[in-house]
Amino acid sequence: MTSYALALAKVISSAKNKVKKIKIQNAINHTVSQNIVAKKNNPSFNNSLLDGFVFKSSDTLRNKVFLISNVLSAGEKKKIKYKKNTCYQISTGGKIIPPYDCMLPYEQISKIGNKVVIKKKIKKYENVRLTGSDYKKGQI
Repeated sequence: MTSYALALAKVISSAKNKVKKIKIQNAINHTVSQNIVAKKNNPSFNNSLLDGFVFKSSDTLRNKVFLISNVLSAGEKKKIKYKKNTCYQISTGGKIIPPYDCMLPYEQISKIGNKVVIKKKIKKYENVRLTGSDYKKGQI
């Protein structure tokens, strides 16, 4: 009588993969026949986790006041110039433009006219989704 291990080895060595092309919506319960490699980083730029305001972390201190210099919506391609002690308003998913490197949501700031007051020092990359944090270019 053939052992289980030997029988399994024979079945696997004689089995042939059946490769067929199907539409993605019909792919449930199927397996890809080759690796899928990321063509680019995702996200492709540092972006905001939440709606709020973007700052340069080295400018931040407890109870500091910042002038709102601009507004940036998600998907918008604006040039925003850095000026010390300024911030810009941002939507979730909006691009964080260097040297700005951190953000706070509306709930963690006080807005007075065209200025915001932060209650704490902000760490670099706080509330930021970093480039390639989901997956990197070339990753399977």
